[in-house]
Amino acid sequence: MPDTTSDTTPRPLRNPRGYHATRVDGTGRLKLPSRFSDYIHQLAEQTLFATKIKNVARIYVNGAWERELNKLAPEPALRKRMARTAEAFGGDVDLDPQGRVTLPQKLREALELENKQVQLRFFEDIITLYLQEQFEAEFQANVAANPTDLERAAELGFDVD
Repeated sequence: MPDTTSDTTPRPLRNPRGYHATRVDGTGRLKLPSRFSDYIHQLAEQTLFATKIKNVARIYVNGAWERELNKLAPEPALRKRMARTAEAFGGDVDLDPQGRVTLPQKLREALELENKQVQLRFFEDIITLYLQEQFEAEFQANVAANPTDLERAAELGFDVD
């Protein structure tokens, strides 16, 4: 006889993993992969904050921007400067019903994002947008560090075999 009891235990939300290729169109709209937008729609806090940090565009999700700023609480002047700089290039953005985000104009201009192919990485409630050249450089740096990283990971108990 089949089990008719349903498991009502809520599953913890986990943001999507991996790199995803997409494009920023000529008006600055970025189509998020469906897994990204599905995750965001499930969140209680759906405010998105887009800006640039170290010449890389980032979209902070689920209160991640506020958590980052809170790390700077011991140094209020630094916190204020970081917030002002980030707000100068970005701001709150909305996810439209088609799963698109329109990136702030200053952010698009500063990073020359319009009509560009990008790679998205969603990690710890931050979506990072890499231009293709940035993605390739990051990938090559990771490949170069991989043997040492694998060795150290194995020492820490990570299964590499």
